[in-house]
Amino acid sequence: ALASAPSPDLDGARSAIERAMEIAAELELRPLLGRCHLALAQLGRQAADAGAREHLERATALFGELDMHFWLEQAETVQR
Repeated sequence: ALASAPSPDLDGARSAIERAMEIAAELELRPLLGRCHLALAQLGRQAADAGAREHLERATALFGELDMHFWLEQAETVQR
């Protein structure tokens, strides 16, 4: 979804995702936290951000721990 947007406001998107991560962490919503890490990894790849790799690794780890196979596959596609 983010990758298909014509010209996204990357800073605005990053801020919204980071806020969602704070809420997910507060409420201990690990699946949402993993999805946020994945979104930041995807966004980081668009912006050539060095932190994208770390977000992708965190997302992959969470999806693996939670047996979220669909999202694990999505994260693996970002790695390619």
